Amino acid sequence: MSTAELRKKTRQFSVLQWLLWSTWCTYGAFNVLYLSARGYSNTTIGTAVSIMTACGIAGQYFWGYICDRNQTVKKVFIVCLLGLAAVVVPYQFYTSPVAVIAAMGVIGFLWNPASSIIDSWILESSSDLARNYGFMRAWGSIGFALLASVFGTAIEKFGWGLMFSSFGILALVTVGMATTIEDSHKPVDNKPRQKANPVELFKNLDYLLLMVVSLLIFIPANTVTTFLPVMLKGLGGTATHQGLALFAVAISEFPILVLARRFVSRLNAQLLLLIAGTFYFLRIVLMLLAQSPTAIILIGLLQSVTFGIYLPTVRHYVNQIAPDGLKTTAQTAITAVFFGAASIVASLAGGMVMDRYGLGVLLTACVAISALAVLMLAVMVLRSRAGREVSSCPSPKRTVVVESAGR
Repeated sequence: MSTAELRKKTRQFSVLQWLLWSTWCTYGAFNVLYLSARGYSNTTIGTAVSIMTACGIAGQYFWGYICDRNQTVKKVFIVCLLGLAAVVVPYQFYTSPVAVIAAMGVIGFLWNPASSIIDSWILESSSDLARNYGFMRAWGSIGFALLASVFGTAIEKFGWGLMFSSFGILALVTVGMATTIEDSHKPVDNKPRQKANPVELFKNLDYLLLMVVSLLIFIPANTVTTFLPVMLKGLGGTATHQGLALFAVAISEFPILVLARRFVSRLNAQLLLLIAGTFYFLRIVLMLLAQSPTAIILIGLLQSVTFGIYLPTVRHYVNQIAPDGLKTTAQTAITAVFFGAASIVASLAGGMVMDRYGLGVLLTACVAISALAVLMLAVMVLRSRAGREVSSCPSPKRTVVVESAGR
């Protein structure tokens, strides 16, 4: 890939990431607050979010496999965005809880794969472009952060309907941008890409360990994310505080993601995950101790050394260990773990625990799970180092004794 082409595609994907995450911010960042304002209990909200994420898990596997099987990322991405707009725009007119929950299920099925599909689109386009992944993903964080910083105040001024109309407009703009970018799944020398059996992916021990660790890390992380509006409200926070908290989280990712190209290629993946996991543990502990909306906003800055390190590390690591023909499936499947399975446990169990025992008990349980994740990551680092030491040891020389012909 020429330098000019690399710069062009980097700009295109940076804008696409900006638009995608700005679109999601209008709905995803304020949906729990919206449902709470409509009078739903924490258990009901947790159940609804669980259904959305359960459908998201199915969507991750389904759309990831469709991408690999049909050798197109671009078309699948566009279909998901148009489907989301069709469901989210009339969301405010769904009057019954059943209609709202059903809509959230469809939204999960379409949205959850979209973010990992665009990441796979970048990583599979070329090795040169893949090295700039962190920089491009950082613009998604900037788009989310800037919109979140003002959108909460805008909702208070213009009403909840702004969420849904804004989503529709931005989704169409995002689709328009996507049509200008070349698909990554294209034949090479008129030969189709290799197709592989998805079962092979789950025979990879490194991949399976990564899925388990991701689950342990993101159960507490998603608990905090899901119930952040409730935590803020309990401390006297408003939609404005919600927007500022999301701004702090998203803006802090930017510098680390921009620098991802430097540390992802130089440091061991397991070590980077251990660093991220340790800061996740610290983040949950501080949330347990927080006494004001301002404290929660400041704690959100730790997103830089948690998710900011975790995401590019996992994306590059999965792209390396996944077999050809299953790379998009591998990316969507791992996303199904930390944005899917972990989120289901966090929202469903979290809502029940919060309603029955309170926020303190919920966060204490999250601290314990985070500690287990750190312990397992430490074991993985030691296992990785032991493997490298064994492979670097020279093979013992064999002593060959040649007997004389006379004997």
